[in-house]
Amino acid sequence: MHHRVACQNKDKRKKHQEWNERVGYNSKWMVTIIIYSFKRLLGKALRAVKPEYIMIDIATKITVYDKTRDVMRKATE
Repeated sequence: MHHRVACQNKDKRKKHQEWNERVGYNSKWMVTIIIYSFKRLLGKALRAVKPEYIMIDIATKITVYDKTRDVMRKATE
């Protein structure tokens, strides 16, 4: 690889990293992964679109999930 091409690739990576940090892309990606994980755990019933409603929806589903697990555990005792 020529030195010029290597420098251009290094500059591209640096610019991409700066953009990534500026817009918080990794944070957005992590939120997406977390929401996907909750959907897998709780079913695809998360219907909210706005972030504040998504949090309420997740909290409600987790509460129901926990209560269901408690009932199932007590039933096996």
